[in-house]
Amino acid sequence: MMIFNEDDLSDFLAYCVSVPIVSRLQQRSQTLCSPQHRAAAVLIGIAPHAKTGAWQILLTRRAETLRHHTGQIAFAGGKCDPNDPSPIATALRETFEETGISPNVWRVSGCLPVCCTPSGYAITPVLAHCDRLPETQANAQEVAEIFWLPLDVAVDASRYTSRANLPALPHLHYDIWGATALMLHYLAECWSAKSDSILDKRAGKIG
Repeated sequence: MMIFNEDDLSDFLAYCVSVPIVSRLQQRSQTLCSPQHRAAAVLIGIAPHAKTGAWQILLTRRAETLRHHTGQIAFAGGKCDPNDPSPIATALRETFEETGISPNVWRVSGCLPVCCTPSGYAITPVLAHCDRLPETQANAQEVAEIFWLPLDVAVDASRYTSRANLPALPHLHYDIWGATALMLHYLAECWSAKSDSILDKRAGKIG
């Protein structure tokens, strides 16, 4: 079921980057973050399905040849370069390097709370969307597969399971866990808080 039209998406993304909720993501990061954590950024990139128009989130499966997090499901992204002026620049640059998607297609809504990991990274999730499904070209040295997760699935809290007291999201044959699942779960928490007002607004438009 497609629960987001274009107006809904804009309202939702604006809420996600400004909402003052206390999330699982923030609670965990407070226990892990330290000055020694290295800055990184990822792109939570959202685009419409080519046929149905349903919004979906860009994800990758990491190459088996990588030294860390081999084969795991991840957002496109990576370490902040000293030449990057901002985490947004890092996320867009890394997404281009990994997936071939031009930075120019994305409309950036803003950044979500930092996600600190046990491996020593402080990851800034950058939330963005584009008007059309972009063409992709996987960088084989880093990415084994590019795929799209329906946004409707990501924001449905009932689809998440628990692993080591953290959210995990099974989808088709994909096992989404760790920091990626935690950031996706943040969207589900935001949707739980915002969905009533978005759906009420939609009902008012069509009523």
